[in-house]
Amino acid sequence: MIGSGGKLSDEVRSLLASERGIPAQSAIVRERVLASARAALAVESGSPAALEGAPRRVGLAALVLACIVSAAVAAAAYQVGARLNPSAPEAGLPAHLGSSKP
Repeated sequence: MIGSGGKLSDEVRSLLASERGIPAQSAIVRERVLASARAALAVESGSPAALEGAPRRVGLAALVLACIVSAAVAAAAYQVGARLNPSAPEAGLPAHLGSSKP
C-alpha cells in the first residue's frame, strides 16, 4: 500500500473495506506476547555460528574416509585376485603379450 498514491482499483478497495479490524488487547496480553517473542529471538541468536558448519564437516570427513577405505579394500582385493590366478594375462594386454613365458 505504501507508494500506491491512492491508485487502488475498486476491487482492492472493496476487499480492504471488508477486512475486519484487529481488536485492541490488554496490556497483559501484549506484554506476554512480546516476552515470548523476545525469548524466541534470544534462543535463536544465542546459538554459536561456528557449530552450524560442524555437522557438514563431520559428514564430509566421513565421506572422504569411506572413499579412502573403499579404494584400499579394492586394491587389496585386486592384489589377492592377481596372486590367486597368476596365469591370467595382465589387464588391458592381449594374451600373447601378457605372459613372459615363450
